[in-house]
Amino acid sequence: MDEKELARHDDIISLLRVQLKGTEALDTVPGLIEQIIDESMWADRIIRDTGQTITFDDFKRFVEMPPLAGLGTSVQNILDLCIGTTTQAKIEALLQAGHNSDASIEKPHENVIQASNGGSTRAYIIGRLKRDIRVAYENGNKVKARHLQQIIEDIIGQKISSHEGAVQAGFKPRTAQIYPRDIERTIKVLRFHFTEDELAELISLLLQESVSGE
Repeated sequence: MDEKELARHDDIISLLRVQLKGTEALDTVPGLIEQIIDESMWADRIIRDTGQTITFDDFKRFVEMPPLAGLGTSVQNILDLCIGTTTQAKIEALLQAGHNSDASIEKPHENVIQASNGGSTRAYIIGRLKRDIRVAYENGNKVKARHLQQIIEDIIGQKISSHEGAVQAGFKPRTAQIYPRDIERTIKVLRFHFTEDELAELISLLLQESVSGE
């Protein structure tokens, strides 16, 4: 594999590292991890900032090793962010296949303590929900408090991801990943998130922009 391609691996991994530290684009994390796994980017790359060639034979070590070599997070964290996706199964397969696979990884639970990554961790989101429940009760809004408590229970019970819980609670925006090189997949995403009227309005606006740009 040529150096240009190995450096591209590092670009994608660097992007994933940025997304893991943020709060606004967590929906893109499963797609990035899936690409990194499918193309074995994690196993072999050139770190662009240093020019160093680095290889891994253990996915868990790649995830946990601090930057710039690794992601600098926990395996449990990326599993939480990929719950219910095809990426989750691929991560678990790599962990099982690795010679240092972590047999002690547990299903997410309320008392998971994770390294802070700017408010995107499961522990942070549950803590934020508990704080908002207290505020709701103090303001006499029992309906909101019960709604937030149900969200916590759904997160703990793995019915929804922690990010989806934050979206339902209203303190994170709903985001969606599109695929510029895969139109059919993008259409499916748009149909899932928009009503027919909203899609018609979107198409109309896009056509207007196209005409005005000519």
